[in-house]
Amino acid sequence: RPSVARPTPYTGKYPYRKFHLSDRDAAAHLLSRFTFGPRPSDVEEIQRIGIDRWFEGQLAASDGDGDLNRRLKIYPELALSDRDIQRVYLQGDQIERRARDEGKIPVRPADAAPDEEKKAYRAAIDAYKKANGLHDVGELYQDMVGQKLLRAVYSHNQVAEVMTDFWFNHFNVAWDSDARNYLMSYERDVIRPLAL
Repeated sequence: RPSVARPTPYTGKYPYRKFHLSDRDAAAHLLSRFTFGPRPSDVEEIQRIGIDRWFEGQLAASDGDGDLNRRLKIYPELALSDRDIQRVYLQGDQIERRARDEGKIPVRPADAAPDEEKKAYRAAIDAYKKANGLHDVGELYQDMVGQKLLRAVYSHNQVAEVMTDFWFNHFNVAWDSDARNYLMSYERDVIRPLAL
């Protein structure tokens, strides 16, 4: 029976050297696994500070992300309570019904009504929404996706963002459920603080 050669145990600090990867290749691999993808200077940054220090910094989520936080200001609903989101983001028919009940819009025009009459009706609803600070719930969904994209692109705490996305997906609440107006705070108050 032929003898089987046993592999020699690896004794170096980083296992990637066992597979003949360069420091640059290892940094790129790390970024592909633990981030939403490397930015132009990320590989060099990891090489400069070292894999251990980079990963420890990611686990601590220690970067304040000042630039990201400035960008996120376009989404004021990120700071709204569940109660305020329920009050501000409504289905289109809820807004229409409320405006009609308050006498702020006329009766909905018939399908066969002239286009000018339909446009005037839509304008009256839009004016009502603006005057009362109301938004269609679809805007909340668009803003939720938009803030997730900004975080994926601009956050320096990439591992925290990847794990937030992972857990949010794992404990998924469907957007088309009755809980949709709670998703913003669910991610902000439940998933994000505990993602790591």
